[in-house]
Amino acid sequence: MKIESAKEAMLNDELNLDQLRRIFDESVSSRRWQQANSIFKTWVERHPGNVQLCSLYIALLLEQGEHSSAMRFVEKLVAHTKVDDALISAALAVRRKAAAQADALQVEPLISLCMIVRNESRFLGRCLFHHKPLAGEIVLVDTGSTDRTKDLASIYNARIYDYAWHDDFAAARNFSIGKATGRWILILDADELIAPEDFAYLRKLTKESAGATKAYSIVTRNYCHKANTIGWQPNTGQYKKYESGMGWFPSRKVRLFKRDPAVSFDFPVHERVEPSMKNRGVKIADCPIPVHHYGHLDETLNQKKARAYYKLGYAKLDLFRNNPEALRELAVQAGQLERWEEAIDLWHRLLNLVPKHAEGYINLAGTYWQLGEYRSALSFSQKALDLAPGLKEARLNAAISHMMLGELGPARSILKDLLKTTPDYTSARFMLAAVLAAGRELDNAVHELKKLGETIDARVLLVAMKDISRRFERNGSNEYGRYVEMAGTMISSAENNG
Repeated sequence: MKIESAKEAMLNDELNLDQLRRIFDESVSSRRWQQANSIFKTWVERHPGNVQLCSLYIALLLEQGEHSSAMRFVEKLVAHTKVDDALISAALAVRRKAAAQADALQVEPLISLCMIVRNESRFLGRCLFHHKPLAGEIVLVDTGSTDRTKDLASIYNARIYDYAWHDDFAAARNFSIGKATGRWILILDADELIAPEDFAYLRKLTKESAGATKAYSIVTRNYCHKANTIGWQPNTGQYKKYESGMGWFPSRKVRLFKRDPAVSFDFPVHERVEPSMKNRGVKIADCPIPVHHYGHLDETLNQKKARAYYKLGYAKLDLFRNNPEALRELAVQAGQLERWEEAIDLWHRLLNLVPKHAEGYINLAGTYWQLGEYRSALSFSQKALDLAPGLKEARLNAAISHMMLGELGPARSILKDLLKTTPDYTSARFMLAAVLAAGRELDNAVHELKKLGETIDARVLLVAMKDISRRFERNGSNEYGRYVEMAGTMISSAENNG
């Protein structure tokens, strides 16, 4: 009757853990597994995050001697549940039981996933579970974790190595790739994912790649809550399950390359393998699939990392003197930490070295904007446009500067033209709404905000409009600020009433 009652409960989706415990006890006592397996499998598919339910199912599998099956389920549970010490310890116990049945590694894995980590227990389980079907081996180098990062890695059968940290990311990366045995190296961090639908393409690249191509450069989608970052793009639903935040900004670097003892990483921070490859004449091709990166979504953690990178960035600059890339990286991080005066100095140093660096002028304009020096922001936006007339970020910065100077006509004209060529440019549409509101065109402003509201939460829009309002007030344009905030309030009220 317990089995029949359980089947009836399934029809009504009424999870009853006490009943399932009785079914478990009965199955263990009778050594009859078929019906119990079917019932538990159905329930755990419906409630994959219920630790008590999943633990019963894992125990049921272990009772049957299905240690490998139990381990695969443990890996899934740890990846998708907020882990605690008890769960990690239980998972390690299952791993020890499953060791005899563990799938043997290939003699030469096709892909070695190489990672360096420290205190990554928040993200690591999901990352390792996610990429196990792609990687023939996981090489994990721990640089001094004080949490249970290494235990989590053990659950996923990673090869774990300790490495004494001495402020050098390149050295740690080189240690990790030196431990790999695969034909290809894949570099990821714990807070990054590749979508499973792209695994087949990566396998095809590594199996079929021949001739001179020995490395692939991959775009990282850095998801964030800020839409004013250079290169920022809104989420479109292309990777709906993996998109996060308001959108993302891109960065590109070599992530996938053939294992070669002569290829190594350079630079103690923002480490790159490209210089070594260039010296070796290695051909680098672009890979169209992205890496999804979530580290910028946690502002507290992001600021902590930025401070650490900033310190290392100055060490890198001392080592490489006036290296343009080192200057650019350090200037970006100074902005992240809102050290605006230092950022201005660093951007000017870069532009003295590379006078035709359009990105430098755009960032310099943005930095002056943060300080409320809108005439300087407009001047440097124009210099960027002189170098690259089609650069949308330069046009946006120019429009924002005009707006903050009270020159609403030119701002509106630039933004209207910008949206004709790039209709999905979220930042431009938001600024157009602010310009319209400042000009007392509230209905038109709300109309533009409603278009944004299809993808951006109205509360986010309200906060952003309040920020523009406060900037107007600091600039002595209280009337403009009042109408901008009014438009934000109107869209928020409409959302709440809707």
